[in-house]
Amino acid sequence: MFDTMKVARKIREARISRNMTQMNLADAMEVSYQAVSNWERGSSCPDIGKLEQLCQSFPTPFHLYDEKGIRENARRVNAAFAWNPGFREFFAVKATPNPQLLKLLREEGCGVDCSSLTELMMSQRCGFSGGEIMFSSND
Repeated sequence: MFDTMKVARKIREARISRNMTQMNLADAMEVSYQAVSNWERGSSCPDIGKLEQLCQSFPTPFHLYDEKGIRENARRVNAAFAWNPGFREFFAVKATPNPQLLKLLREEGCGVDCSSLTELMMSQRCGFSGGEIMFSSND
């Protein structure tokens, strides 16, 4: 679920939006400018500590997801309701409309709860169909 090139683009966009050079960012992060260059090209990725520092430094929509934790929680929910044949957890797409997250939840047996045509289309592109989709329009 970790998209190195997406992280690379986000780092570069955040740096440029603050009129920082790679050297400025390197100094702020206490790394070499070559490390920043490698991050922005996607040839390497900051370690988790540096990613957390970047998220704190750049208050933009820069999110980290804990895939292992998400999978474990989905499995716990499914196990808690295993007594109910046919139970399926439906994730509200509007809560986090992230295709990678939707695909991960689909792998764990979850369905999607869509409340707009856009959410429905995104869910279908992520592989959901039929009984895996609940559509509850606000209109």
